[in-house]
Amino acid sequence: MRPQDPQTWSSGASNSALYSVLMYNKTLWAIDNELSPRKFERLATDLLCRNGFPDITPVEGPRDRGRDSEIRLFRSLGKSGSTTFFQYSTERKWKSKLRREWRKVRQYGHQPDLYVFVTNQSVSGEELDALRTEASNEYGWELNIYSREWLRLQLEIANPDLALRYLGILQPEAPVTPESTEAGEALIGDLRGAARNALESKDYNLAISLLQRYLEKNPQSVPAWRGMAWAQYMLHQYESALASISAALGLREHDANSKSIRGCILTEWGIRDGDHSRVEKGREIFAGLVDESSSWMQHYNYANALSALNEHDKAAEHFRIATSLAPDSVMVWKNLASAYHQMGDHVKERDCLERALSIDPNHSIALVSKGVSELVDWGEPSRAITYIKRALEADRELGIRWPSAWYWLAKAYWEMGDAAEALAHTDHGLEVAPGNSAILRLKRLILDEEWRKCERMRQTARELFEHELTSQPYDYAARMTLAEIAALEEREADAWDLVDECFELFDLGSSSILRSTGFTLRQSLEALKHLPSYKQFRDHVPVLKYWDVSDPIFGLAETPPTNSAFIEALTICASIPYGLAYPLMAGDDTELRAAKHAHAVICEGLKECIPRIAAYFGQDVKRDLPQEVLVDYVSLVICFAGLVALRESSCQFGWIGGNLGVDSKILDQALAERDCSDIQRSVTSQAFIELNKVVGLVADE
Repeated sequence: MRPQDPQTWSSGASNSALYSVLMYNKTLWAIDNELSPRKFERLATDLLCRNGFPDITPVEGPRDRGRDSEIRLFRSLGKSGSTTFFQYSTERKWKSKLRREWRKVRQYGHQPDLYVFVTNQSVSGEELDALRTEASNEYGWELNIYSREWLRLQLEIANPDLALRYLGILQPEAPVTPESTEAGEALIGDLRGAARNALESKDYNLAISLLQRYLEKNPQSVPAWRGMAWAQYMLHQYESALASISAALGLREHDANSKSIRGCILTEWGIRDGDHSRVEKGREIFAGLVDESSSWMQHYNYANALSALNEHDKAAEHFRIATSLAPDSVMVWKNLASAYHQMGDHVKERDCLERALSIDPNHSIALVSKGVSELVDWGEPSRAITYIKRALEADRELGIRWPSAWYWLAKAYWEMGDAAEALAHTDHGLEVAPGNSAILRLKRLILDEEWRKCERMRQTARELFEHELTSQPYDYAARMTLAEIAALEEREADAWDLVDECFELFDLGSSSILRSTGFTLRQSLEALKHLPSYKQFRDHVPVLKYWDVSDPIFGLAETPPTNSAFIEALTICASIPYGLAYPLMAGDDTELRAAKHAHAVICEGLKECIPRIAAYFGQDVKRDLPQEVLVDYVSLVICFAGLVALRESSCQFGWIGGNLGVDSKILDQALAERDCSDIQRSVTSQAFIELNKVVGLVADE
């Protein structure tokens, strides 16, 4: 960006991308060196879930069709019926693996509408365009690739909690605001007339209109093409700006000012889109200009390009040169502070910010940078509040151009323990940027912690989460909070309705049976998070499979009666032990201990529900049935219930373990150390008690 000109700090996407690129690179190192392929899968799935794909599940069972153990496909079904396939890879030769999996998908008869590929490798814009064309022409699919830069942005800015969970990295949120390249007045110094006046008054649309008319008659004017490029650049019209500056360079190839503008365009365009190849080209231009000129501006631009490429030591060197050449430039000192922040030298960072403010005490960008530094680097929320409020007072438009100022102010108040004031400032930010994910996340965090403390906070939380659930029905965290609020307000029926809606979303039937099977509301809500995975499991292992007498492990002399109520109830109830066990298997415990814990939870859950729903078989018994026939019927049903419990526990355990990439030897060892027949015996005996209540085979004692 430009010193003395925060005009470009709009709330648009380009600024968030610019802000987030200036972060630590240890995140990428941890992804490359500390994540196993399976843990990378889980991380990518969690990130995609938060980016509009809430129901990602494996396409097939863990050992189907001899699938390459290093590549597994996942799927998500959209509301409109569209199908998205997902592939994750940490391989360097990712393109060959991607194409190989495309062939498999077509070979097996799948036809996704969208194919999403997540990789920890860098993918250039040219590569992405070529692969999108290939996917469309060869397969008829739309292709999205989320690559190295996307992962960094997601973990460092949008989802720092996942960086902590998967990588053990507590992300420091950058205390300096974004500034990039400079295309100041010196670069258009030989432009004259009304167009120059429009540029100086920052009326860039007027400048473009005037210059277009001028260039129609004077197409050989280098200053006019330069001025056009600068105006388009200031409006973030990078493609048009690049075309205009290319025209200027075509007329005067070695013009330093035109080269500088071209470098600015490429650098900021690359930062906005996460395209390092463009930033690299910008850096090359500035490196050449630094060798040719002693201008502070060229060192400043070069340093900002280096910062964007995480070369902070070298960036600081050139910022220092710029400060020696322009000691009264606030933004040079501010950006030198930014470089020191990235290097972890917060003392020098503080000194630079104080120097910037000694030059201009009311400079809003330096003030807010100082405020966030006080909060993040020094743990001084009260001082942070003072500086950020001064920035907002000095520049009334700052909170509109850069809504994150409200985020930092709210965060400072929250760390001071003033939740009400913090929420007020999140609302200020959301008024100007309703979709700002960082501010929304902060508001959710505050309300998650505060709603139990007073009725006003509870009402605010209810309004927020009801609104979010309307647009994101698969938002299980919002659903759980709303259910907890309903339970606290003794509206238990409303809380259970929130559970019912989830099962309806996945066409699993009515979950009203859960209220009478021993599972608590809290257990049901916790399990809902894994309902998409359970739906996939149930599609592959339907309850009716347990009536298949041809199955070698059927184990009964005759086929038990079918009962639609039992089938529906088991489909619903079995989701709870599945959903409670899934996060245990995926947790941070040792694999064997986690597997044993997960299996125990599955078994205990099935012991709880299957005997109760086995009573449905009693509804089919005729009142005048002979005693010996009734004995045979009850014996068959309770033995069948025990066998169903044993097989369901085994299927759930194997499916969850396979999906999470747990070694089959670990799964086998976990089962070997447990008496798996215990669930069969327990369910058989308890099923008799429940069924007897209905048929009255023996009198109660």
